[in-house]
Amino acid sequence: LKIFCTSSLASSSIAWKKLNKNYNLSFIEFIDLTNEKTITKLGEINYFIIYIEDLVENFDSKDIKINLKKTFFNKLEKISKLDNSIIIVSILLRENSNPINFTKFKNPQIHFFNELDENLYKLSMKSENIFNLNINSTLNKAGNDTVYDSRNWYSFRLRVNQKGLNLVVEDLNKLLNKIFLPAKKVIVLDCDNTLWGGVIGEDGVENLKIGTDGEGKAYKDFQKIIKSFSNNGFLLCLSSKNNEKEVWDVFKNHPEMILKKNDITLSYIDWNEKVNNIKKISQKLDLSLDSFIFIDDNPLERDLVKKLLPQVETLNMPTDVSFWPDYLKQLNLFSNNKNTKEDGDKK
Repeated sequence: LKIFCTSSLASSSIAWKKLNKNYNLSFIEFIDLTNEKTITKLGEINYFIIYIEDLVENFDSKDIKINLKKTFFNKLEKISKLDNSIIIVSILLRENSNPINFTKFKNPQIHFFNELDENLYKLSMKSENIFNLNINSTLNKAGNDTVYDSRNWYSFRLRVNQKGLNLVVEDLNKLLNKIFLPAKKVIVLDCDNTLWGGVIGEDGVENLKIGTDGEGKAYKDFQKIIKSFSNNGFLLCLSSKNNEKEVWDVFKNHPEMILKKNDITLSYIDWNEKVNNIKKISQKLDLSLDSFIFIDDNPLERDLVKKLLPQVETLNMPTDVSFWPDYLKQLNLFSNNKNTKEDGDKK
C-alpha cells in the first residue's frame, strides 16, 4: 500500500499501525501532482491525499486546474485501464468561512475544491479500480477545529492532529475492507422489537409501536432505511420466533408498515433456533454466510449467532431504538452495494 500526500503524513504515527497489520505501507510525501513522474511507479494499492491548501498556496488556480487535468487525472485514468492497481483519492479542504457569510461562495479555494472533486467523482464512476474516498466529509463532521492543528503544520508540515490521522486511517481501512472482503448481500431480520416495538402475541397488531411519533417513528424510520437497502440490491429475510400468521397480518394490515411481504425474499417464522434458520437461508439462496448481516434487538440471540456463526456480520444494535437509523447510516457495510442479475434471480 503506497500512500501519497501533498504535505506530511506523520508516517511514524501510531495511527498507521492499524493498517500495518494487513498491508506493507510506504509513504511518499510532498508530491507534485503536476509532475507525471509522481505517479509513474504505483503499488498494488495506492492512496492519494490531496490538500487544496497545498496547491493554491503556490499556484494560480486556473493553471493548476489545467495542469492537474492534463497530468494527474488523465494519468490516473490511463493507468487504471492498463493494470489492476487500486487507486484511492481523497481531496480535502478546510473551510474556515462563517456559514452565514455568503461571501464564502466566492472563495476560489472552494470553487477549486468543488471542480476537482467533481472531476474525481466522474473518473471514479468510469473506472472500476478508482475510488473517491470522502475524508473531507468525515473531518468536517468531526469539526475542523478538532482535527486540524496549525502547530503541527508550522512544525512538521502536517495539517491534521492525532485525531485527524485516526479518522483518515479509519475511513481508509473501512474502504479497503469493503474492496477486499466478501460483499454483503443478505440482511436477516428479527420482527418483535426490531421491525416494530412490542410483541405481537402479547400486544396485538393494533398496539405495536410503528408510526409518526416517539419510538414508533424510530421503528418506521428504521424500516425506511432497510427498504432503501433492499432497493440497492440487498436481499431481506426474516428469522423470527413468532406465529407466522400473526407476522404476516402485521405486514398486510398495519397502516404504518413500510416493508411489505413482497420485500421479503425468504422467511423462517417459527420457534427454532435462529442459527439453524440462518443456515437454511444460506443454503436456499446458495450464498455464503460471510455475505450475511444479522439484525436482532436481543443480545442473547446476537451472542449465539456470533459464537456459532462467526462468518455472519452480527450488528450490535444500540439499546435505544432512537439511535438505530443513524447507526445503520454510518455503517460502511451498506454503502455502494451492487445489484447484480444473479441477485435479482434470487428475489
